[in-house]
Amino acid sequence: MKCLMVQIYHNNLTLKIICSGSMRDLTAQVTSGLLQFPEVTIQALGEDEITLESVLRGKFAAGKNGLACLACGPQLEVTAIEPIINHGGASASTQHLHPSLRWLFGVAAVVTDVGQILLIDLCLDDLSCSQNEVEASDLEVVTGIPAEVPHIRENVMREGRHLCFQLVSPSGTAVSALSYISRTNQLAVGFSDGYLALWNMKSMKREYYTQLEGGRVPVYAVTFQEPENDPRNCCYLWAVQSTQDSEGDVLSLHLLQLAFGDRKCLASGQILYEGLEYCEERYTLDLTGGMFPLRGQTGNTKLLGCQSIEKFRSHGDREESMNEALSPDTSVSVFTWQVNIYGQGKPSVYLGLFDINRWYHAQMPDSLRSGEYLHNCSYFALWSLDAVVSRTSPHYILDILVHERSLSRGVPPSYPPPEQFFNPSTYNFDATCLLNSGVVHVTCTGFQKETLTFLKKSGPSLNEVIPDGYNRCLVAGLLSPRLIDIQPSSLSQEEQLEAILSAAIQTSSLGLLTGCIKRWITEEQPNSAANLRFVLEWTWNKVVLTKEEFDRLCTPLFDGSCRFIDPQTIQS
Repeated sequence: MKCLMVQIYHNNLTLKIICSGSMRDLTAQVTSGLLQFPEVTIQALGEDEITLESVLRGKFAAGKNGLACLACGPQLEVTAIEPIINHGGASASTQHLHPSLRWLFGVAAVVTDVGQILLIDLCLDDLSCSQNEVEASDLEVVTGIPAEVPHIRENVMREGRHLCFQLVSPSGTAVSALSYISRTNQLAVGFSDGYLALWNMKSMKREYYTQLEGGRVPVYAVTFQEPENDPRNCCYLWAVQSTQDSEGDVLSLHLLQLAFGDRKCLASGQILYEGLEYCEERYTLDLTGGMFPLRGQTGNTKLLGCQSIEKFRSHGDREESMNEALSPDTSVSVFTWQVNIYGQGKPSVYLGLFDINRWYHAQMPDSLRSGEYLHNCSYFALWSLDAVVSRTSPHYILDILVHERSLSRGVPPSYPPPEQFFNPSTYNFDATCLLNSGVVHVTCTGFQKETLTFLKKSGPSLNEVIPDGYNRCLVAGLLSPRLIDIQPSSLSQEEQLEAILSAAIQTSSLGLLTGCIKRWITEEQPNSAANLRFVLEWTWNKVVLTKEEFDRLCTPLFDGSCRFIDPQTIQS
């Protein structure tokens, strides 16, 4: 097996193309050329694929260091490695671990293709460590938990080996997924027969073990997600079942609800759930069951990657105790998958974004409702990456990573924001695609931003797309609340244009207005003079109304009656 680590940089982008389409067809666009791996990397991987008759695998590493791992080899005995902690000793930061694990300095879980689960001492306190790829250290495998861990560890280290606890002995069933959930202090283990197990790292005991609804299909990936302010101490675990490249065409997402007796904030600031009470499947999504329109019959569907992204709102003005455990106000899971269609040379690639808080708002359905599809779901947004596939062909995508910091919504057109603004289809973000020969950067824009881009690109021909532009703004929630219940057909074209221009002002999209003015001035067209006159009158009326509103808001500040001005008025 060869494993190559690749550092990814994304500061050298020169091209920025914003996606276009309708709300039913959100698409990603390439924002860089193919940033190829060094020739020696491509050559080494190519040689391995030929000589070892194996498939190249690639994954982005967890964390924010921008690393990707490419591996190529025959039957990999070690199927997954997961770090649990990168330090050790009897300190406050290790209190959540079993006493025996606290004697180790750095712990990693390792699983194999025969179902063996090992907890390995990384020996990060051993400054004399001299092992390398050629002269690797051996393991001292211990079954069960011995009483004299410090003494045993000292002897093992003296002989140049690493102490290793066998959590589960070989069962013959391969482990297909592994993830340490720090917030629940559980090691989630997925098996090739569709079973999922949760091991508590405090008690070193298995708390949950059951086969998912997908049956004997490998659990290929696991990711954690937490909602905002659930009073029942509930959090969630996604388990993805997929046949990948083997026989069959199965790709299903299973959302498991975990309820705990307690949720607390540790001295380190880490949130910790304790006392698992139950774990049950609450939502299922079959990505091969016609949940979105395709151009033909599917031949194979496989997962490319999944990740969870959380954002915490700043609570600088909170009056509650600082020890209160906060929950994320933004919590989304991202899934990317590839669909091969019979008779189509290139595969289709999709990116789906699940917003768990919007799922709560939709009253937590257990699946898509009758007549509901992914492209019109209030808690799930779908982007097509076919443009990326076309630009990168014949190279193929191995994994996709969304940049956490880039995930954002645009400026709401009004306060309170309209309902559409909270749907996941409003998110804008950047991502990096890991290919078999390099990386490519892409951008995905939400329907609001895409609508404004469509209007801006219309330029001097804006008059010709007013009805379409108005309807797009209406669906995107960009119009004034007073227009929501008014039929577009009952409005004149001038009234619709006024609504579109107002939406541009409210969302700080002044480029739409200034761009139209510049083009009408420089390009002699039949309607240019009338358009400029209309914009002049509309702008002046807007200034008058804005000044009147500003005067009304400022009146209390110059009130000489010494009446008390409440904080809300001052803030407004």
